[in-house]
Amino acid sequence: MSNIFESMSEEQHKEFIKKVMDCKTTEDVTALAKEYDKEISAEQAEKILSEIDNLEVELTDEQLDKAAGGFSCHNGQGLCLTDADEWF
Repeated sequence: MSNIFESMSEEQHKEFIKKVMDCKTTEDVTALAKEYDKEISAEQAEKILSEIDNLEVELTDEQLDKAAGGFSCHNGQGLCLTDADEWF
């Protein structure tokens, strides 16, 4: 992330990153920066958006299950299948 935020505490930096991921425009980013008492240019905001877009986020298996709707053991007939062989 841009070095303009290097004076933030680690906690503030994590919080900022979470919030900036919801930003859609450079105006959103500059407004968010102001919440952290930072003045940034539109060019700096664009760089931050670009860096956020390029971040790779790894999810745990549990997070992936939750995002995908979780795991189900039911076969559609009200029976819970406990043996993987019964799935196929």
